[in-house]
Amino acid sequence: MFDIEAYKKYEQYFETEKENSFELLAGNGKIIVSAPHSVEQTRHGKKKYSEPQTGALAKMLHEELGLPVIYKTRNCGDDANFDAVSPYKDALVDYIKKNKIEFL
Repeated sequence: MFDIEAYKKYEQYFETEKENSFELLAGNGKIIVSAPHSVEQTRHGKKKYSEPQTGALAKMLHEELGLPVIYKTRNCGDDANFDAVSPYKDALVDYIKKNKIEFL
């Protein structure tokens, strides 16, 4: 059953910027959840709104099901989902290869 109060706590996590620009939480299984737009991003010099629920859902899936997840925690003037090269993508690809992930 979905716990709305627990979800609100996860959502609050994204209200303040963190030191690192993203977090990758290791987990179990062959599926990884990625939420690159959990915070505001920048594409072609223009700010884009975040998709705030995506980060909270990723954190919940990690805590409740043990899935590996990756999500942005701070805007660095980039768009991790769009940019051809990014530390976020590098970490994601590395994790996928090392852990034989089958679905993203």
